[in-house]
Amino acid sequence: MSFREVAILAAKEAGEISKGYFGEPIQVRFKARKDLVTVADVESEKKIVSIIVENFPDHGIMGEELPVHRSDSPYKWIIDPIDGTTNYVAGIPLFSVCIALCHSDDPILAVIYDPLRDELFCAEKDKGAYLNGQRIAVSNTSRLKDCVVSYCRSYHPTDEVIESGLRIYERLLPRVRGMRQFGGSALDFCYVASGRMDATVSPFTDPKLEHPAGCLMVEEAGGRSTDFSGKKWDLESPNIVATNGKIHSVLLELLKE
Repeated sequence: MSFREVAILAAKEAGEISKGYFGEPIQVRFKARKDLVTVADVESEKKIVSIIVENFPDHGIMGEELPVHRSDSPYKWIIDPIDGTTNYVAGIPLFSVCIALCHSDDPILAVIYDPLRDELFCAEKDKGAYLNGQRIAVSNTSRLKDCVVSYCRSYHPTDEVIESGLRIYERLLPRVRGMRQFGGSALDFCYVASGRMDATVSPFTDPKLEHPAGCLMVEEAGGRSTDFSGKKWDLESPNIVATNGKIHSVLLELLKE
């Protein structure tokens, strides 16, 4: 099977696992004060890893719950079995399976699957972005005041992080049509890529497993992703903004203030 076929198979099978547990009483443990993990996370990740290893045993794998599968291969899979676990545990139907394949740390494949809506977002480097097989594109909104922007906060906030994040939120809120905080950044990226929203902002990026897939999704849909200084996003970036491209410069100016 191709990289794409393996990623789609893994995402769909993991999605079936998480969908099966959704809405049922489920044991939760805390990795950190606000960082949850469930049996659904662990089982979904095991399924994804098993499918990848079966097809590409020499590839590296970085996941949310299981030990890193190290390899000398330039190929590394980055997976989040349930992005939006807090939503998931609360019974809020906004979560997804997120899988990226990187080559020498450069994302070349992204698959993000919303199992409750059966929406499969897929992007390959230089081949475009798709939703359930239909090509998608970012919005044409060119004025910030007409934009809907999502905000994704850190799950490990210090007082300084919280105060800085609030300043950013307060700066953006009166200048856009609407702000949203969905609790799952992978779908935020997909909604920007498909034109449902115009931008997503993450002021403080802990090691986020969704970002390689999300950034590739937005870029292949015609958008742009950078850190707040305007540098191209990479795995070490301290923050991230992804937009339709048309409002990117003006949004960066606000974020730099």
